Amino acid sequence: MASQRSQSREASLGKKDSRADRENSMTRDSTEHRHYRHSKRQHGRNADRESTQHNSSKHLSHKTKRYTKTGSTEHSHASGDEDGHVVSKPLIMPQDSIQLLSLLSTCVRLPVESLCNALLYIHRYNKFIEEQTTKNEPNGLIDDYSLVVCALSIASKTTEASRRLRELLVPAYHLVHGESASRLKFPTDRYDSIRAGVVFFETILFRILDYDVSCYTPFSLTSDGMLLDIVLRNAVISDVYGTADLTSMVMIRSKDKLALQDRKAAIAKRCGIVQAIDTLIGVRSIDWTVKCYQKLEIALNFSGNVIAVASVFMAAIDCGYKIIVDSTEFIQRVASSNENILNGIDVRSFVESTNVAIEKLKRYHNLK
Repeated sequence: MASQRSQSREASLGKKDSRADRENSMTRDSTEHRHYRHSKRQHGRNADRESTQHNSSKHLSHKTKRYTKTGSTEHSHASGDEDGHVVSKPLIMPQDSIQLLSLLSTCVRLPVESLCNALLYIHRYNKFIEEQTTKNEPNGLIDDYSLVVCALSIASKTTEASRRLRELLVPAYHLVHGESASRLKFPTDRYDSIRAGVVFFETILFRILDYDVSCYTPFSLTSDGMLLDIVLRNAVISDVYGTADLTSMVMIRSKDKLALQDRKAAIAKRCGIVQAIDTLIGVRSIDWTVKCYQKLEIALNFSGNVIAVASVFMAAIDCGYKIIVDSTEFIQRVASSNENILNGIDVRSFVESTNVAIEKLKRYHNLK
């Protein structure tokens, strides 16, 4: 009986020992696995940190193979990447960074105001770099293509048309590289390195701009509407008999001004009454406004209200219309018709500045 009890006790101890061994083994394996995962993550962070700035500029700005030119071998409109995905070939490609900015803003459907703000940021950055270069300091901190993405990202936020960085990076990469590179996918190491670099460059751009990203452009809103639309109404429509604001023909009585404006807007939409900026000369004026902001000399030296009047004047010439007065009288009559156009500037100074801007535009585009 005693021998049976001793045998059962030994067997029980053996089971306890084996259970303890299994628990120790499981604990050891779990600890080693956690250590492996931690070291792997840490190694990945270190590698990303070391290559972020170099790789982002390299991936985004380095052009590998461009599209075929006349006389070279033709390619099909689409090709496959290493994973078999079809990479379509854009029909329109940018030839420089400013064209990339314009095409990218179109692809992500940003308003023209965002494009003009981004151009202002780029000009301010280039002016800063030029001033630093004269002091024998480095002549560039951000490559041109990364600068475009950074400027457009900031501009989209300041114009309340915010776009995620992913929505800008993927089409920008495709516009720069075209079919010569595989599609930029996420999450991947390539995308992560480009994105981290652009975020880093965006911080640099913010500091160069001194965190002042507000812009006064022809697309800025005033108490009477968009500045460029006000200029168009006063320059083209208001002096023609029978063209008074068509929405005012509908008699609406309301004490609430905002409710009145909403009601008028609804009636105008139902009747197909468009804003002046949506007409032919309005579209031409927008085109000339963008041309103004593409020139550093005009964008940084003239205010938004001056550029608005100069753009409408040049649009009238571009459309082939006959301006029956000289530029000085044209500017005086348009500027004096609404206080929002002058924006605190006296008429004489405003006329002089606008005349200078018009002459520069004529010289840039070989117009008389």
